Amino acid sequence: MILIVSEKPSVGRAISSLVGANTEKKGYNEGCGSPGETSALGRSTDRGDSRDTSYIVSWCVGHLVGLKYPNDYGNGWVTPHSVGRCHEVTEGTGASWADKWSFSQLPMIPDKWLFKVTDSTKAQYNVLKNLMNSDSVTEIICATDADREGESIFRYVYNMARCHKPVKRLWISSLEESAIRQALKNMKPMSAYDNLFSAGYATVFETIAVKNDEDKKAVYEALDNLWQKGSVLIGLSEVAKATGIPYNTLKSLDYETQQTLVYEYMMDSSQIERFYEVTNKDLAVIELDKVAKLLSVPVRELRKLPLNIQEHICGAYTMEYDSDSTNTELIDNIREMIANA
Repeated sequence: MILIVSEKPSVGRAISSLVGANTEKKGYNEGCGSPGETSALGRSTDRGDSRDTSYIVSWCVGHLVGLKYPNDYGNGWVTPHSVGRCHEVTEGTGASWADKWSFSQLPMIPDKWLFKVTDSTKAQYNVLKNLMNSDSVTEIICATDADREGESIFRYVYNMARCHKPVKRLWISSLEESAIRQALKNMKPMSAYDNLFSAGYATVFETIAVKNDEDKKAVYEALDNLWQKGSVLIGLSEVAKATGIPYNTLKSLDYETQQTLVYEYMMDSSQIERFYEVTNKDLAVIELDKVAKLLSVPVRELRKLPLNIQEHICGAYTMEYDSDSTNTELIDNIREMIANA
């Protein structure tokens, strides 16, 4: 069987339709393609085998594997007093970063960078790991996005799964059937893209270095959220292209709303009306932080209110707030709305 790994479920579905993998499973599709499709994939057609080729199509759902963070290294690390470089020591003999590291010691550079499976997508990683190492899978096709990030996303999973099966690279920039078919005929071995992967790998550390230089005090929080937030912003740009909603508008939304949009887009990019509905609901309460400041209450308290009440108080704020007055009447009006909720 041939395993095809895309970056997003929407791309996986497009490829599944083309190769005849139409049986839906948990985290992947499978099925038999036609002999013509077998030829399109670069498989030999002179083997005397009249049986259809079977395909499995799965996906990464963005970044399934990312860098470990300082506290994840645990026991076995010590921080020298001189240069701030961390050296690996015998297991159990060193103190953990969680106990020893401080901002004054940054940057902390391990001798060997370690990776981990992202908690929120661990289930899909396990699906891919099992498929990659299945005895029935003899060949793998990497169909992640045609850029260095897409290359890295696949290889992090491939390496973490300790897979050593041959891989071909499907390089596509369009989901048109003709474009995919043409790309299937022109696949190269994964090794042809080693330099691209190296560039993507280096970019991770360049990004972290920038975070260190920009704001040392925030570096740990930046490291802890780098992959997740970066993935969301990348996903938002795709949502913006598909829906016509301005990217800056999507960036202004609450982070949880951004995550919802990206997740739902990756699962089904065709539900445009749904994306507008989610966006409009968040925009209706986008002034909630300002309302909280006006009332001198934590914004988390206002977020506990029913959504319609949040919309009403934000609407009142937008219509009645006057930067040149004490806004006493507005404050009383909003407090009354909350009391009657």
